[in-house]
Amino acid sequence: MALFLQIVHACIGFYIIGNIKILMKSKYLSPYLICSTIGLINGLITNISYFIITYFPCYNKLCDLEYNNKYYFDNIYSAFNNLSSIELFLNIYTIFESGICQILIYIVVNDFIVCHIFLFYQVTKFADTFVEIFNCDKNIFVICILIIVGIFEIFIVLIMLEIIELRCCGLNYNTKRNIKERALIEINLSNEIRTPTE
Repeated sequence: MALFLQIVHACIGFYIIGNIKILMKSKYLSPYLICSTIGLINGLITNISYFIITYFPCYNKLCDLEYNNKYYFDNIYSAFNNLSSIELFLNIYTIFESGICQILIYIVVNDFIVCHIFLFYQVTKFADTFVEIFNCDKNIFVICILIIVGIFEIFIVLIMLEIIELRCCGLNYNTKRNIKERALIEINLSNEIRTPTE
């Protein structure tokens, strides 16, 4: 079930990003305007929803947050209970980090094709892996496997995006550069055939 939800989430995410790409190209909207508009709308919806569920206690297995002897799905006031300065800093950092990542995604989509997001995701995932390695107690074998797999995934994405070109076994035959070169050669040959000889 979790895998199915992840697939649905990924499909919806890429559908939204595809539509954002169309909006930026057809309506000439900047990535910053798109990001701030979506952030404003999502922020309003999230805050309104948060305040609504704060005032409605519930008593099922999803409502496991206890506040003032009542159970809630979530409660905005409980978030500020015993909030240390480190937790406040981490919350503010998380907000800024997610905003910066989102604007970088929109800039990548605006300047390149949608598939270039794969590289961005792989690099951020690889960076998260390093953070996880230092935060968790894992043995050296697992750490080496995670690093090797991360480097391999980034390498595969670079090949897919034709940033790295493999010039063996004809693997570069259908790259964009070679297709353009073959097209130019065919145009030159057709022009030579059409040109009358003196």
